Amino acid sequence: MDKSGFEEHNVGDSVSFDAEVYRYVKTGNGKQIDYGLRNPTGIQKIKAYELPSDDELIMQEVDQIICETCFLSEQCNRYYCMMDPKKRRLRKQEMFRVIKAQTDKEEQK
Repeated sequence: MDKSGFEEHNVGDSVSFDAEVYRYVKTGNGKQIDYGLRNPTGIQKIKAYELPSDDELIMQEVDQIICETCFLSEQCNRYYCMMDPKKRRLRKQEMFRVIKAQTDKEEQK
């Protein structure tokens, strides 16, 4: 993407912008279709933020799985959990440990 419009921003700045997406054929190791951005508009610096850690992402998924598979799901409003808090906490911890152990095992391969 052309750097025009980004001159007043530094490397590492967090920015928000709109751009046109276009498709092109990438050559090098054979031909491959890829996508790029062009004609950026509305470029503005935004407050820096941190991406969630892998553990935080796993915990978000565990929460969602517990909610989707809960026996109370038909009575639930999805904002306030009706499950016993102690039971829910134990289930979250157990599921987190299982998923974390599996992802750690896969990373070691």
